[in-house]
Order: sequence, then structure tokens, then C-alpha cells
Amino acid sequence: DLLKVSAFTIYLQVDLNLIKSRLQASQHPLLLSRTPEEFEAMVQMRLPIYAQADYTLQTQGTPEELLKTLLDLRKKSSWF
Repeated sequence: DLLKVSAFTIYLQVDLNLIKSRLQASQHPLLLSRTPEEFEAMVQMRLPIYAQADYTLQTQGTPEELLKTLLDLRKKSSWF
């Protein structure tokens, strides 16, 4: 609730397999300490919270494309 009244939030939606590969590559304890089923359940549990963001951005493109999208959004919004 605090974020809703004091900030503009953006959910960067990333494919679950990409999240897993990034975490595995970094040896992140968030993935290493859970079974694949536990990790997927944790992600599913968090999705309703993420869905409350003011804007959801698909992140399939390159970092440059993502940045362009964010800058375009900034131009169209009064939140920056």
C-alpha cells in the first residue's frame, strides 16, 4: 500500500526459465536453497503482488530495447 501512494512501480516480467538460468549462473542462494518445485511455488506466490504494479513491462528484448521502452514511458507519464 505504501508503494501505491508514494511511488510509480514497474514490474519487469521475466520468463521463469530465464530467471532460473540467471540465478544458477550467479550461484544465488535464492535458487540453490530450494528445489525447482519450491522455487516455482515461491514465484507463483509472488505474482499477485507483482501484478499490483502500475506498469508491467515484458523483458524479452535486449537491454537497449528495454531502456527505450522505459524512456518512452517516461515521456508519456508524469511520474518521473
